[in-house]
Amino acid sequence: MDRSARPYCEALKIEGVLAKETHENVVRLLPPLTITREQLDWAIERVGRVLS
Repeated sequence: MDRSARPYCEALKIEGVLAKETHENVVRLLPPLTITREQLDWAIERVGRVLS
């Protein structure tokens, strides 16, 4: 089943995580190479919230 990635990207934006939809059904996350463990944990929590 193909779903549009756009609603997920918009929900992530509301949570404070910027993402880009590509190929209509792919969510692209591009964290900086210097991301800290705390920042990563923060982002993963929000991504999990949006995807559940």
